[in-house]
Amino acid sequence: MAASNRFSLSGFVRRRRPWEAITIPFIFAMIIPFVFLDLAVTIYQRFSFPLYGIPVVRRRDYIVIDRHRLSYLHFMRKLWCVYCGYCNGVLPYVQEVAARTEHYWCPVKHARMPKDAHRFQKDFLPYGEGEDFLNNWFDMRDKARACEDCDSCGPDAAAPGARVASVSPDSRAAAFPGRDSRRPRE
Repeated sequence: MAASNRFSLSGFVRRRRPWEAITIPFIFAMIIPFVFLDLAVTIYQRFSFPLYGIPVVRRRDYIVIDRHRLSYLHFMRKLWCVYCGYCNGVLPYVQEVAARTEHYWCPVKHARMPKDAHRFQKDFLPYGEGEDFLNNWFDMRDKARACEDCDSCGPDAAAPGARVASVSPDSRAAAFPGRDSRRPRE
């Protein structure tokens, strides 16, 4: 890389506008809630998803930190790239964990489709249609457990050593003898 393309740290600092410099501490302070969110969601899904039989989301598929290796960036730009790669990876990672959670627990469409709805939303149960809701809800749970129709999950993407549960109507009947296994107690 030619030296003329490399920006110096002192030049970087000199070119900052005063209001940009003032906001930098606020931007970097956001790392605290991002790290907390990342940690909390990771612990939640590592504990809960195997119990539900939902494939665990692979964090490394979402958080990519590699631009700091670019030789033409000075230290501050590399630091920004690490920060942005991390924060912009945490958010879709968290969205995927939340999407799989919603797919399992409450797969009902909203009355109004949210902007940038996750990929499961289109297959959710219709809003306001309560007929046969519980049977359809159990079917949606089975789909959330299988989750084999997508690229980012399925039996091969589960955490190493994690078992992905398979729940069939027969296993429901064994778990709840003496009643319709697809219907919870009133």
